[in-house]
Amino acid sequence: MKKIYLFSFILALFVSINSFGQSLNNLCQTSFPFCTGITYNNPAGVNSPSAQTGPNYMCLGSEPNPAWYYLQIEQAGEISIDIHTVPQHDVDFICWGPFLSNTSPCISELTGIGSPGSHHVAGAGGGYPAGNTIDCSYDASWQEWCFIPNAQPGEYYIFMITNYSNLPCNIVFNQINAGQTGAGATLCGPVASVSGNFFFDANNNGIKDTTESGLFEGLVYAPSCGYYTQSDSTGNYNGYICAAPDTIWSFYNNNFPYVNVSPGFYQLSTNTTNADFAVSVPPNIFDISTTLTNYHPARPGFDFPCILTLSNMGTELSCGTLTLTYDTIFDYISSTPPADIISGNTLTWNNECLSLFQNKNFNIIFNLDTSVAISTPYMLTANFNLTQNDTNITNNSDSIIGIVVGSYDPNDKQASPEGLIENSAAFAEQEIEYTIRFQNTGTYQATNIRLLDTLSGWLQIPSFTLLSSSHPCTFNISENGIVQFFFDNINLPDINTNETGSHGFVKFKVKCRPELGYGGNVYNTARIYFDFNQPIVTNTALTYTKLYTSIPTVKKPVSSHISVNPNPAKNNITVTVDYNGKENLNLEITDAQGKIVMKQTNPSSKKILNLGISSLSTGTYLIKISSKDFSSVQPLIIY
Repeated sequence: MKKIYLFSFILALFVSINSFGQSLNNLCQTSFPFCTGITYNNPAGVNSPSAQTGPNYMCLGSEPNPAWYYLQIEQAGEISIDIHTVPQHDVDFICWGPFLSNTSPCISELTGIGSPGSHHVAGAGGGYPAGNTIDCSYDASWQEWCFIPNAQPGEYYIFMITNYSNLPCNIVFNQINAGQTGAGATLCGPVASVSGNFFFDANNNGIKDTTESGLFEGLVYAPSCGYYTQSDSTGNYNGYICAAPDTIWSFYNNNFPYVNVSPGFYQLSTNTTNADFAVSVPPNIFDISTTLTNYHPARPGFDFPCILTLSNMGTELSCGTLTLTYDTIFDYISSTPPADIISGNTLTWNNECLSLFQNKNFNIIFNLDTSVAISTPYMLTANFNLTQNDTNITNNSDSIIGIVVGSYDPNDKQASPEGLIENSAAFAEQEIEYTIRFQNTGTYQATNIRLLDTLSGWLQIPSFTLLSSSHPCTFNISENGIVQFFFDNINLPDINTNETGSHGFVKFKVKCRPELGYGGNVYNTARIYFDFNQPIVTNTALTYTKLYTSIPTVKKPVSSHISVNPNPAKNNITVTVDYNGKENLNLEITDAQGKIVMKQTNPSSKKILNLGISSLSTGTYLIKISSKDFSSVQPLIIY
């Protein structure tokens, strides 16, 4: 018999449909298919509502954090399922059947008779069946086994797993007797196809007119399959559902946060060919984002190429002035397109305009002299000032901060933030930025390059945003978060022919799931395919939170945003602090070498700070605002 624990649940974390957490299959009616031959490894629900009322849960004394699945039998025989948690925490389950459907038996037909005892032996029947209950266990162990005897083709079984511990963990389960003599197998495959088109609905009538074009990067998700599909360059997509009915959900590329997609979903049961999604935009939103990326670390005696990417995330033609201020240890070589003004260590491009949905790259090459010492710090900062009223000033600037290095691995994976992050940041759905860098170290040019990256289950896949790439590329998202980037006809030269030109990269960001706030590890490793060669496997980047051993009290996260205007500046700046805490604010300005050149303390009630900076030399600085409960940094350019 399970030992009963008492918990004081002081937090209720409700995960929205867009988070793609356990809440999608927390009801019998929205159960996911269980497939023979697949090992499932899913983050467990934590502190979510208990299972729905109606079913008889037999041996289960409680049903916290439920996740529902169903088995559709294709091959007759026995099915034995291993269920365990990583790390080891208490997990339970119940299974009902057989039925003729995966949804109609919900509630009224999930029955049991009496209270047979739990079992904790692999492959044992444990005293079941009882009513429609095939197997059940309320054991205090971290490992369980579900046993279905003599399953027949066409039958359905309904299966629920609970995270009794209410502690963060992954639940891992699979059919352990698959392929053995006398073993049954499930049917997992499309039951209906779906296709449609993402299009720009210029007149907002919800219908694709002959003059309206399709849109690339529309994303469709089918929960019954755990499957993603994406629209092509003409807006067309093709997918399928694995259960009927199923609800397919639409998302559009997060590079364009202001767009509206209509309808948001379709509920389907049969083959569907016109499941179109109309993408419209509200007027008068001006928003340009700036992303600055280096191909590889700074090394004495080598070129240091960078790409500066502007993206029109708004809904109108937007124009402004772009500046890039670089550390004086670098020698400027060239830029494409060329800068309009070169003044000291600042490059300026005037009257840069981007149309709706447009991205534009600026390729800049610096060189680092052989005399520069290893471990010398450096910083480069890009900034875009819009001519129009800027809707979002938080994405106008981007910086590269690093140190000079010697030798390095040219094929790597970087995460930002990397390492330990605050649990409160994860609860607030912290964005993690990833960069995959590659270099052709072979003896001949690479015609095609493919990058494969499997996103962690702790990440919200629909929040994926492509930020920048060294060369034109396409990408797709499929299955359970598998992202592939295709650099077709890149013709990347080898290191001996053109060292500077032999490098490339792709940069993207994605939000973490709020459940990570309870503790977990977000691992990410990429595979790089040069033509038909075996993949090069990068290092593994890790972002993680500490594991809570009890249910935490979560306060509203303290805001950590500051803005600096104007920037670049010459004589005076205004620092605006979005702060909801009670502590006094400390301000520090540091130069590129980390020396504090200005410092002051202000009461927490003072949210706007006016500073004179005429005494500071031309260059790039960092402004840091901090208190006991938060810290935020913004670059500052003084000309």
